[in-house]
Amino acid sequence: MNELSPAFRRWLFEEGRAEKTIESYVGDVVAFQKYLGEKAVDISQPLSRFAFVRYKQHLVDEHFALATTNKKINSLKVYKDFLLQKDWVEEAYTQLKKDQVKIAAGSGLVGIRQDIDFLTSSLLVLGKGGKVREIRSRSELAFYHFKRA
Repeated sequence: MNELSPAFRRWLFEEGRAEKTIESYVGDVVAFQKYLGEKAVDISQPLSRFAFVRYKQHLVDEHFALATTNKKINSLKVYKDFLLQKDWVEEAYTQLKKDQVKIAAGSGLVGIRQDIDFLTSSLLVLGKGGKVREIRSRSELAFYHFKRA
């Protein structure tokens, strides 16, 4: 990964990824490469299905949180996209929907504001990076909640 790390980092930047995202992806890929080196797997192959499945099982065996495991899997999926685009691998070794351990409920959710706007039937949700998202609801549900309160 030593020679691939700067190229991967540059590619992520060119793809418009945030600096924290780039740090996370590169860190996850470096950890994957370190695992490969420790387990004496052929590291001349940057990413293989066999190595990926072994690494995924290692994360589960080490009791990483599901959200953390899925984040690392996603990082390797992005790494695979990079390798495919550069023609450094010939086939896709990861399949995100198949390889995720389990979807982590509420992943990225930071908090919900207490106030619900009953006029517009919406709820404001605070997500990662301080992003505020508005979730609209059917007016009947907002009215039901208002009556119960």
